[in-house]
Amino acid sequence: MGFLANVTFPGDIGILDLTQNYSGFEVMFGVKEKVLGQEVEILSFSFMALLAYLLPIGGLVTALLFNKSKILSIIPLVCFVAGAILLFLMPEFVVSNGESITGGVLAVGAIIAGILNILSALCVAAKVLLS
Repeated sequence: MGFLANVTFPGDIGILDLTQNYSGFEVMFGVKEKVLGQEVEILSFSFMALLAYLLPIGGLVTALLFNKSKILSIIPLVCFVAGAILLFLMPEFVVSNGESITGGVLAVGAIIAGILNILSALCVAAKVLLS
């Protein structure tokens, strides 16, 4: 869900709607915009946002590789749960010029990805407990 809006910064000034939506990839790797002819870095690279998306991928790979062992099947469970927690905390990981930006609100992309991580964790937990 890195293509969908993950963080929204609401801002209303009278009749102007200054709401900014940033996708997961923009939050992870940063974004630059042109302002008055010069490029300005709006968001910087965020390792925690990158980790929020890498953990579920690692959970998927380990779930496919360690499907025989009951002990090693706990690794994908931990990856999916940690990924879900980090995705729901995505507004806290928005970085600009090395400092965290406050005021962001969780958007649809991070919510859908977090719910899918929770469902994946439940599937892995059911497999571990029922086998």
